[in-house]
Amino acid sequence: MDPFYSQLMQMRSALMRTACSRLRNPDWAADAVSETLLAALQSRPDFMAPKRVRAWLLGILRHKVVDQLRQHLDPGRNFPLDNSGDGEDGEINDPCPRADPLRRFADKQFITALHRQLEHLPQTHAQAFFMRECLGNDTAQICDELAISAGNLGVMLHRTRHRLRHSLSDHHA
Repeated sequence: MDPFYSQLMQMRSALMRTACSRLRNPDWAADAVSETLLAALQSRPDFMAPKRVRAWLLGILRHKVVDQLRQHLDPGRNFPLDNSGDGEDGEINDPCPRADPLRRFADKQFITALHRQLEHLPQTHAQAFFMRECLGNDTAQICDELAISAGNLGVMLHRTRHRLRHSLSDHHA
């Protein structure tokens, strides 16, 4: 068996966990993982170290997750409500809570406020926060990219989260 193909198959379960955590829908996650593996097979690199293959696959998966969200959460489409998730009081759980215009407006305001606060942080702190929270990069990737130690990253993220939590608490309340 081709070593590259075996690497892809070993990564499948990790990719599936990542996609499920991001999409919260097993069918969409399975589609994203399948598309990721297909893209990897079609554009197979000549040689990559195992750690690089993992990072490369996660990068492809991020794009496929976004594609799945765009495909399934298109604001112009109507989504049937799934009544299997009814609450005890008989209320229907909305499968797409982001479709609520008021919530979308509040989320947009929050993102704008977060962006403003990130601009006031030191550049390395903002980059580390963005890479961890928005891109989902792991510690090793962030440390390599920013040329910092894991301990420094932990302290940096702790301070950044504390500062953002304090400055955004008025907005979120």
